[in-house]
Amino acid sequence: MTDSTRIVFDDLKFLIYKKESRSTGDGLTVITNYSYRKIKELHYEFTYAFTEADYNNATPLVFGEDLIGSVWRCKEGEGLQEGLEYAEFRIISETQLQGWAKWEEEPSHEFYFMADYRIEGESLLITNFGQTITATLTDDYSGLITNINEEGECVFYKR
Repeated sequence: MTDSTRIVFDDLKFLIYKKESRSTGDGLTVITNYSYRKIKELHYEFTYAFTEADYNNATPLVFGEDLIGSVWRCKEGEGLQEGLEYAEFRIISETQLQGWAKWEEEPSHEFYFMADYRIEGESLLITNFGQTITATLTDDYSGLITNINEEGECVFYKR
């Protein structure tokens, strides 16, 4: 069970609501605008009402604002090949990134490719040699989920 919920308005703005606490001091908003009804034991239906003020106070959803110079690393996941310690994206400009990898038997990481990218909503679309890889933000904005070559998910976390 979670103690906070992220509400996204039209993929443009978001609020994070925190259950119960009145003074969070951490930028979270307290949920007060809801009603609920009990359906059965431990099963409830909640109805939330959002106001224009809620929307106006929401934080703009800006993916890509601080990407240049960032490094995103995947260390585990079904999408990693055997023997690969990690895969990495390095964002080097507004339109290009580099792909790096570190193999377990190698002493250092290696450069693998340079690719173009663009941002669409909450996704990074990476184009290399005519193929496009989609990396989509996780629900909590902490990582980018990919499924390279349909081999399984790998979550890249910002370092």
